Amino acid sequence: MNSRAAKAVILLLAFSAVATAIKVDPIVWSTPLNDNNVTFEDSQWIATSPSGAVIVVSGTNLTSLDPHTGAILWSNTHKNINVTYAAFAVSSTAVVIASGIKVTGFNLTNGALLGTAEVTGRNYPGKDIRGIILHRELFVVYGYEALAVFNSDFIEVYAIEKVRHDKRFKVDSIGANEEFIYFATCDDDTGDWNLRILNINNGFSETVVGNINSASSIGVNGYIAIMLATPNEIAVGLLKLSTGTIAWTQSVTVEGATYVTLSSDLVIVAYFDVSSSTIYAYDFQTGSLVFDFATPHYVSSFSVTSGRLVFCAQSNLNLAQYTFVSLDLATGTPLGNVTVPNYDPPTSKVIGTNLLVLNGQGFTCVNVLTMSPVSHQLELPGVQSLASAFMSNGSTTVVFAGSFGAAAVAINN
Repeated sequence: MNSRAAKAVILLLAFSAVATAIKVDPIVWSTPLNDNNVTFEDSQWIATSPSGAVIVVSGTNLTSLDPHTGAILWSNTHKNINVTYAAFAVSSTAVVIASGIKVTGFNLTNGALLGTAEVTGRNYPGKDIRGIILHRELFVVYGYEALAVFNSDFIEVYAIEKVRHDKRFKVDSIGANEEFIYFATCDDDTGDWNLRILNINNGFSETVVGNINSASSIGVNGYIAIMLATPNEIAVGLLKLSTGTIAWTQSVTVEGATYVTLSSDLVIVAYFDVSSSTIYAYDFQTGSLVFDFATPHYVSSFSVTSGRLVFCAQSNLNLAQYTFVSLDLATGTPLGNVTVPNYDPPTSKVIGTNLLVLNGQGFTCVNVLTMSPVSHQLELPGVQSLASAFMSNGSTTVVFAGSFGAAAVAINN
């Protein structure tokens, strides 16, 4: 065991000692992957479809599991799958996996190959595909300088032009809401930013709005949060996707990186660097400042749930300590926090009122209303990703992927 792994185990044991009194969530089923029980060191990825099917990617293998029993429904191997750098998503009828610049589609029911494609811009370092967004049965596949949209029959229905006036450009801030897909592009030569809005109900007709360099990955009722950058001003604002009009803006002073998101009541923007962060919340309708919150920590992993903003704060003095903080969305008042010892930044997911924090051996479940640990499961070695499968009888079954395979755990709602 290397020193980094040893430190992770020590931290895990320390946290386990504190959490011994909390409930242990039961494992409903477990299924080995890769046809054996030996540890597979590459990453494991997992997703669920709208129909509840569970898909796990491990190595060059793609496996479909029954979410209720863990039984393997089908398994497929394809040379284009490289799980270490893979991104994938699942619709109600198809699975799409991207690795490098290659995109591969499979039938969700039987694993049959639907086809392969390439999504790439000009040939320079950093060209690999970064992610896939599923929206209304469409797969939005994007890289650093490319973006394409595939339907569930794996037919490409839109692609951004590969080269724009022989100039290199980059793609950022990809999102979707209602009948719109949107993303920002930047010309590497001029530095000009534009937000491009595609109407999927109108043949992917495009609206372009200038000087927008960042947007929220989610939208609310056809609106998204944006960051504008002009030579004279940096501002946060609210944009209507159907028209490209900006409802309001507020000038801001940016120090460090930015993150912007929104709820039905607020537009939230965070500025952060390694030594401090500030979070601002603006009224959704008027743009007036509702609250601001400053912390001497680097913040990340934002979630809006149950009238709260939950985020992870990392101390710049202790890289092995991460604190999840809850703020009241009405006032910005801290409602509680819980510290999770972990050597690496923890993977986390909010499901209902539960915050699940992975720790390499399993997870801890934190109630976001009280910000206190309520349960855990530490028999999931090497767990790296999770997906919510279904809800039944007051509990949510969550499927995890780790070193030895996949496992489902029932967690009280």
